[in-house]
Amino acid sequence: MPAHQFDFGNPLFRWTAHDYHPYERSFIWYAVFFTVMIGIGSFLTFFSGDFGWISGLCFFIIMGLYCYTHKDGEKDHEVIILEKGIMIDRRKVLLWEQIEGYWFNYDPTVAVINFERKSQMGLETIPLQMGDLTPDVFRRALAETDIKEMMDRKESLADLWIRVFKL
Repeated sequence: MPAHQFDFGNPLFRWTAHDYHPYERSFIWYAVFFTVMIGIGSFLTFFSGDFGWISGLCFFIIMGLYCYTHKDGEKDHEVIILEKGIMIDRRKVLLWEQIEGYWFNYDPTVAVINFERKSQMGLETIPLQMGDLTPDVFRRALAETDIKEMMDRKESLADLWIRVFKL
């Protein structure tokens, strides 16, 4: 084995995850989205006092960044659950020592497994799309590890609104 490779154990389970849920957006969704965004940006620019143009400019920049980051659609990521951690795209590895636990956001419109990683700022949530897989598949694969399911965790209000408006 080359000196630059590490042994993270044998693969226990693998799947393909999207960056975000692949929503089917129609022309009407785009028309409403851009009409509302241009309306908000225009309101900020023309009706927010002498320096309203700064708010409007910032809003339009953020809107442009959103469109730019979503222009390519979803990207697929190979996720492998290993004996010693999780590997994403054969580049990023999260060791089990870094993971506090996992929880699911699962219903007919969304299927996400969230891993809670310990960080300097507390717990950082790492969401991964589950695709067509059910939570039971992940529970069986993760039963061979030391991390536990966090049954008390729920989706945040901001994540709910992002999902509802298919952003």
